[in-house]
Amino acid sequence: MKNIFKYISLLTISLVLFQSCEESDLVIDDVLDNTTRGATLRTMNLINGTVNVFDIPNSVFEVELEYRDNEGGELFESYDVYAAFTDNTDDGVDNSKPEVFLRNVGREQLPINPEYGFPRGVLQLPATETLAALGLSEDQLNGGDVVNYRLVLKLTDGREFTNRASGTITGGSFFSSPFAYNASVVCLFDEPDFFSGTYLLQQVQGAGGFGVGFADQIVEIAADGINRTTTVVYFPGFDLESAFRMQLVCGQIIVLDDSVGLACGGGTAIGWTQGTPAATFDLDFEDDDVIDVNIEDANPDGNCDAGSGQVVLRFTKQ
Repeated sequence: MKNIFKYISLLTISLVLFQSCEESDLVIDDVLDNTTRGATLRTMNLINGTVNVFDIPNSVFEVELEYRDNEGGELFESYDVYAAFTDNTDDGVDNSKPEVFLRNVGREQLPINPEYGFPRGVLQLPATETLAALGLSEDQLNGGDVVNYRLVLKLTDGREFTNRASGTITGGSFFSSPFAYNASVVCLFDEPDFFSGTYLLQQVQGAGGFGVGFADQIVEIAADGINRTTTVVYFPGFDLESAFRMQLVCGQIIVLDDSVGLACGGGTAIGWTQGTPAATFDLDFEDDDVIDVNIEDANPDGNCDAGSGQVVLRFTKQ
């Protein structure tokens, strides 16, 4: 009897899985078959949704699109691509740009996909083309800024479909047809020799509530992409070891929170966090002989009522 129930259960699961795989396309087909307004540019694959400020010539926004309508794709004429720029950098200068026309993509660039039976193609938008159209130079871009792309779908009967909401839809729509994408400006690089190797670490300015937390010491800095990691000795006399982790983000050195596992009365361990302002580094990746890093030492202070303080740590290449 148990085996019978087991086989029935397996059969039921198989049917449910089969139905789930079919369901998405069936819903789309049903909607398109029963509306005179249905036309979509489905996002099949967002291949690259960023702009790398360190490699503008090779930065390309790429998305695979599939067109569907209730006439078997016969209504598809073309789609227009527009771009705008949102400056999110708080430096007193607003480089934001209003929307401009980039290009028209004709039906011939979305051939019928033999596997799926619908027009499908990849839209590629080089950052150089976008910046030129917007009248922007590379040095006006910073990490956290956004390039806004908008598509306008054009049908042979004169109708148009687009999105005025300005934002990438990442879920919640079975059409996956946002008609708009936000490409974040990021800072990616591979410079393993920059700010890595043997350095002299010195606490050259300021102090936390416990005084000088970092005695002069030789450290080895390991590089992994934007990450820089070393081991430091904290509290001279106690010689407590801890990881000291940093990230090189778009010209700024961000210190990650770390601690030494010591506290007063079982409180949060004594450690450090990012200082104010964040230190900077050479974006040409040439000068790494002396690098100053800002931290807030003794934050947290381990419930020792010592308080924290801004500290400058100097790394001098050996």
